[in-house]
Amino acid sequence: VVLGLLFLAGVVDLGRNPTVSRSMRVFGFSISYVTLLFAAVTVAARPWARWKANNAVMSTFDTPSP
Repeated sequence: VVLGLLFLAGVVDLGRNPTVSRSMRVFGFSISYVTLLFAAVTVAARPWARWKANNAVMSTFDTPSP
């Protein structure tokens, strides 16, 4: 959330005072922001995927035999 607000502030500042140096700064920050966002999503998704896989394995072995 904080990084998103910083990015938004940089974009608003660029819109008010467009210069080449500010546009390059916003571009560089956007690359870092997207990289960190994808890393956060990957880290957040891993425990969910592991839990889902463990439950699938457990339910396979826990089914009663007919």
